Parts: sequence; C-alpha cells; structure tokens
Amino acid sequence: MTKSELEKIYRKVAEEIGFKKDPVREGWMPKLGPNDYKCKVIHGFTKKGPATLTVGPEGTADIDALKQAGDYALAEKESGLEPCIVLPQVWELGNYNVRSWVVRERVEGSRPLLFPDSSSWSEKCKIAGLYWNTVDVFSKIEVRGDLKKDSESFLRERIDKWKNLAEKVGNKKNLKKVNLFSSLADDVFNYIIYTNLLESLVLEMELFFRNFGNTDIVVQDGKFYMPSPDIAFFPQFYGAAYFVWNVLMYSYDRKHLDVLVDIEHWRRAFMEKCRNKKTRETFGKAFYILLVERAFGALLVDIPRGKSPLGTMRERDEVKAGKSEDMFVVVLKYLLEKLPTLAESRLFEENIKKLDKLLT
Repeated sequence: MTKSELEKIYRKVAEEIGFKKDPVREGWMPKLGPNDYKCKVIHGFTKKGPATLTVGPEGTADIDALKQAGDYALAEKESGLEPCIVLPQVWELGNYNVRSWVVRERVEGSRPLLFPDSSSWSEKCKIAGLYWNTVDVFSKIEVRGDLKKDSESFLRERIDKWKNLAEKVGNKKNLKKVNLFSSLADDVFNYIIYTNLLESLVLEMELFFRNFGNTDIVVQDGKFYMPSPDIAFFPQFYGAAYFVWNVLMYSYDRKHLDVLVDIEHWRRAFMEKCRNKKTRETFGKAFYILLVERAFGALLVDIPRGKSPLGTMRERDEVKAGKSEDMFVVVLKYLLEKLPTLAESRLFEENIKKLDKLLT
C-alpha cells in the first residue's frame, strides 16, 4: 500500500475512534518495498489514556494472532515466571474490507539494555533468563491453526525473501555486493540443508514473538513489556539469535574483535541460563546457523535500506552503513567458520576470499 493510501486510512480511522496523535512522539511505517507500506504505527491518546494505534489495510488486525496473544497473556499470568514478557491490553480493534486497526495501551519505559553494544555479563544473563521463561510460557499454550513449514523451509524462504528485497533496493553501485551476498547465501544454505545439518539438530518450529530485540521491549516497574506482540512460528532459538542481531545493529562503532567476543558471551549466557542439558547442547550449535540468516538479512536488506539506527525513513547514513556492513561481513565470516565441515570445503574458501576483498 502506498504512503498516501495508508495516510488516508489512518485519518479516517483516527476520526472514527477519537484517536488523537501525540505531537511529541513520532510513529513509523514498516516498509515492504519501494512506496509499499505494511501499516502505520503511531502513538497518541484515547478516552482510556495513552495508546498505540496500528492501522492499515484489511488483515492488519489479525484476529487469530490477537487470540493467540490472549492465550499467551493468560499463560503468562498463570506461570508465575519472572522475568517474563508481559503484553499490553488491547482496548479496541476493527477489521473491515478496506481498513483494519488495533488500539493497545501504551507502555512507557526504558529499554532492557541502555547500552546494547556494551552490556555487562549480568545484563546478558537477565536477557537470557527472560528469553527462556518466555519460551516456557509459549510451550504451555495451544497452537491455533496448522503448522505449514519446517525449519528448513523457513530459512530457505527467508533467504529468498532477502534476495528479492535486495534486488528492489539495489542500484548499480552495490549490485556486485548484492550478487555476492545472494550467491553466498545460496551456497551456505544449500550446504546446510543438503548435508542434513538442520535435521541432525532437530530444530522444531515453535510459536514466538516476531520481533524480540532490545528495541522491541519496554521495561516499566521491573516488568518487561512487548508493545507490539506479533506472534508467529519460528525455528527453535530464533528469538535468541534475533536479540543478538538487534544488538549487532547498534555495534557498528565497536572494534570487530570486541564484537566477535561479545557474540560468544551472548551465546554462553543463553546456554548457561538454559535448564535442559539436551536443549542447551542443541542451542550451542543452532545459534550460529540462525545468526547467519540474520547476518545475510542485514547485509542484503537492513543496511542498504538504512534501517534504524543506520538512517531515517528519508535517507541512509552512509558512514554508519559503511561501518555496519564491514562489521557484518566480519561477523558472517566468523559464523561460517563455526559451521561443521563447511570451513573445510573448497567453495567456502573461495567465498571467504571474496568477503575478504570487501574489507580491503
């Protein structure tokens, strides 16, 4: 949907429900492609108090997803686990042929990590505990609908998605990089799938939050809130890899060696907080694979598009983007070297040489 069409829907819905925009807080519009937007998320006020409105075309208010969120909220209260993700209340929703919206209570607070690129060991352990408790809550709720894909299909589709989006964003200047990253992504995930590396790990698909990063969570009065609780199926441990990727997006100014050390510290924190020995061992191996997918997503889409904090909706910060790209190339190279036997293949050696050229 174009920006003008989305703005038109927003104005109509805001008028209908008596929503007043917060003049201080800016909202955002998740982008699907050039002049193609998914929805508009904006802070404001209703008669009930401070609220966040998510508005867009039909289907923006996913009724099944909202029911799933309700199931999670009930299971979270009954679990008594702390810390754990808490969901804000849904105050109003509508779903019509041409417009759809959800109004949630607005939760104000701070981020879990005030300085994500330099978090302490105790902060990492707290996030890891939050993650595993949240996984435990999801395991207690009934799955709505059929599971239509396995972890291999999920990762394959994600890589194809990043490649397609990269082609739309790409220009002559970065075409060679896009082709290199796309080709390397195909080689890596073909290797992972055809050598049954994922099958040997038995990564099941499970319900979890679509966005589980430091910038997605709000802390208020010691509780961790998820203001936009979009829930879907993901491979096991994907939320942990997503959190680390979100931290890496803010680490572009760090020394590369420090970043790599920090990745291992995060991995160890998640493993130490895991209470099941078998799950802990599987996580230790799967973490690298899942973070590889996130690294390709960053190199193909997030950085070229100037995703926050590498720019604004209007323009990309070229200096930050350049630093971030170099860092993610180093991270990708490091992660690939962690995959069993891949580092020994001739194809891998050739691809690594190509990555090295980007850093010279």
